[in-house]
Amino acid sequence: MRSDAASEQNEMCSDAVVEMTVAAALHEIKRGRVCTVLWLDQRDPKGVCSLTLGSMAELEDLIARLSTVSCVPHERYVSELSGAVPESSNIRLVVVTSNIDPQSVSEIKALPARFGGAGTGCVAEAILFSPADKYEDPAARTVYTEDVITDFTRSGIKCVLLSEGSDIYGAPSFEAVG
Repeated sequence: MRSDAASEQNEMCSDAVVEMTVAAALHEIKRGRVCTVLWLDQRDPKGVCSLTLGSMAELEDLIARLSTVSCVPHERYVSELSGAVPESSNIRLVVVTSNIDPQSVSEIKALPARFGGAGTGCVAEAILFSPADKYEDPAARTVYTEDVITDFTRSGIKCVLLSEGSDIYGAPSFEAVG
């Protein structure tokens, strides 16, 4: 991360993940689907919160709750959320994250197996935010991110990389680039 961007990295990535999560939930609601959004939240005694959504009115509650969540420490992983998923198979799993370090990538790749396997009992998708332009070497970060996407794809996880612009679901803040 560039030194001039380091101080704002956590907030920028947190904001991006919140906006992408809301856009993903909106995408599901517009298609008439009910979705359950899970997130890590240090304010909750269990550390995990959830909200089931099926209407635009419920989306407002999600926005209100996510907009006040603190940045999640890098040491917390998506696997903490999987225990809160009530279904054991035949689910659509969408992971929204800016954490693409090797441990996080490994955890995300392992998730579909917990629900019957990618492409069989679990349709898996990862929506990623990786602001390469904020790194000292944007080209190296881009190559790393592309390698992560390739790794996810080989594991049966559909992957979308978003950058600042406008997203694939119509929200005004992100642009699909992968």
